[in-house]
Amino acid sequence: MRASSLVVAVALFILGCSSSSGPGTPGDAGTPPDEITALPFPTTVQLATADLASLQPDPGDGTLTFTTPPAALATVDVGNILVAGVSPSTPAGLLRAVLAVDRSGGQLVLRTGQAPIQLAYKKLHVKFARSAAVAGGSSARSPLGARSPALDTTFDATLPFSYVLFDGDGDPNTTNDQLVTDGTMGGGFDFSLSVDVDWNGIDALPDVVENCVKSFAGVLVGNPPSCSIDALLPEARTTIVVDPQIHGDVN
Repeated sequence: MRASSLVVAVALFILGCSSSSGPGTPGDAGTPPDEITALPFPTTVQLATADLASLQPDPGDGTLTFTTPPAALATVDVGNILVAGVSPSTPAGLLRAVLAVDRSGGQLVLRTGQAPIQLAYKKLHVKFARSAAVAGGSSARSPLGARSPALDTTFDATLPFSYVLFDGDGDPNTTNDQLVTDGTMGGGFDFSLSVDVDWNGIDALPDVVENCVKSFAGVLVGNPPSCSIDALLPEARTTIVVDPQIHGDVN
């Protein structure tokens, strides 16, 4: 089973934070620390933020152009899996299978296709929790929003209200005979997410899987792949737990 694109983006975001600055830590001191175990296959190339400095924007067809090829890609070849966390040049992270390589003109051009996360890691465990609960009548922004363009969203909202309980003369323009209540009402949620992949001790992609990945290069010249990659992969287990919160402040 393939993990959803959102789950993969979150996993790549956490992995990117881990590779650049150690395990991520939530904004709330009461939230458990992120759990990260990532053991890549030998065919996986993990790119740091510095490796992506010369990467041009993807035109939408999976073409990755490096005007100055990084050393990490000196031996990249068809069948390699590229992994990168969230960065200015990869706002949703990067999880690609290399289908063609062109080193002409002093730059590196890779034709790639989206890859299942199971192709990148022989063992992967990512688990984290975040809080987006409302406190003190104002919404608390999820820590993910400020750090990741791919997840640039809030998970909470606070709205004001005002209600006239009694109006002595029925005229809304005279307020000295009115009984009014007002305040705010809001809500958000705490959530945790985990992603697990385990090839059960296999240290390198089996030949049948690697050959299947390479066969996808034929798609570039109109030849269909010779296999179904999903049928050859272990399950990517994903778990999401959501705890809704509600807050009210009445005057």
